[in-house]
Amino acid sequence: MTDTRSMAIASARVLFLTRGLEATRIEDVRDASGISIGSLYHHFGSKLGLLEAVVISALTDHKRALLENLSANLSAFEAVQKLIATTASWISENPDDARCIFRFRGALESAGSSALKTHNRNELSPLLKRLEGWIDKGEIRALPMALLLPLLHGPLHEYARAWLAGRVQVPPSAYVEVFVDSAWAALRP
Repeated sequence: MTDTRSMAIASARVLFLTRGLEATRIEDVRDASGISIGSLYHHFGSKLGLLEAVVISALTDHKRALLENLSANLSAFEAVQKLIATTASWISENPDDARCIFRFRGALESAGSSALKTHNRNELSPLLKRLEGWIDKGEIRALPMALLLPLLHGPLHEYARAWLAGRVQVPPSAYVEVFVDSAWAALRP
């Protein structure tokens, strides 16, 4: 990623989180980053394109951490442990990126973001294929993918939202074992 893109994404992340999507203007990103309006439009096309870049940057970092921790020879249970532990640690170590994902991903999906759809298809595909392989082997319950992913991450994500909002003080990484137990209870065959 170029320095200009990185600086714009970092500045926009702070502005979107502190001011909100509607109140943040491209001019605000220009002022915070020192990057010209023309360059911002060249790199991102619009404020929505800039939001896409912020969210996709965070998602890419999270998926990179997941894939680094999932070796090919893990059992389904070991993979669930790694997925939960990695996600809980990533959220705990990257709270602003996690806030952006939780707060703005739905808005991008509602807006029909093609960049987010492409990212999800490309980045999630290897993980979904692994999950399908464990289903085929009978190591995970045969459930639709639309149900499988919320069962895997639901309790962790719900707790993370509370932690990110300041409603609870202990980071998600402290409760990995509880989240693993919950996910495995729902997914085991």
